[in-house]
Amino acid sequence: MKNFNIRRKIAIGAALAAVVGAGSFAGASQARSDFYYQYYFYSDSNHTQMIGSFRQYCLNNTTIMTPPVTGEMSDFYTMEAIGRCPGLGDW
Repeated sequence: MKNFNIRRKIAIGAALAAVVGAGSFAGASQARSDFYYQYYFYSDSNHTQMIGSFRQYCLNNTTIMTPPVTGEMSDFYTMEAIGRCPGLGDW
């Protein structure tokens, strides 16, 4: 009888962990960023010369749009949050 209780506790614990884990995963997969940004691209890691940029925008207060880059893109960039979508728009 003692073995049965241990197995039952393990089964309940595993089921509970699966339910909690699934809930956490579902919440994480639905998370999204509703901020949109201004990006600046630089020629090197010291950000000595800006070589390109683009500014995202909120279309019809529903969708974050990313226009083509003005200039060039690079692996060296900074980004600054400039608004929320949906929301009040640019700050």
